[in-house]
Amino acid sequence: MTTNEIIQGIGLIGIGGLLKSIIDFFIDNRKRRTETQHEFKEKRYKAILLLLYALVYYEKDQDQVKKHRPDIKSKDDLINEIRAEWTNMILYASDSVITTMKVFLHEPNVSNFSKTLLTMRKDLYGLRTNLGFKDLKI
Repeated sequence: MTTNEIIQGIGLIGIGGLLKSIIDFFIDNRKRRTETQHEFKEKRYKAILLLLYALVYYEKDQDQVKKHRPDIKSKDDLINEIRAEWTNMILYASDSVITTMKVFLHEPNVSNFSKTLLTMRKDLYGLRTNLGFKDLKI
């Protein structure tokens, strides 16, 4: 082995290490960003589901709604809050969640609530399910 070959070998190892470090940086950065986005989406979906539930069962649970969200004084306030969430959702939710949520807003009932819940569940976790809206009705 000549000196030239040794220097080239050391250079290749150095370049390889540098390339590996750069690739690892980009992979870790993407992973961190994806995890952050997923956590944000999960928090928003949980909050939205509570609002949807409150709307479906508003007559029965309006005292609880007002207790936990004093800014929501009427059913119209609750609907406006859900519409604002739907508008924000356009930035991060899947197409199917946006469309099922829109259907819910036009017709807020147990069936559409369950469909929205199942769509959010699938968007978050990619779960395949045989559950239907009747299975989620209490």
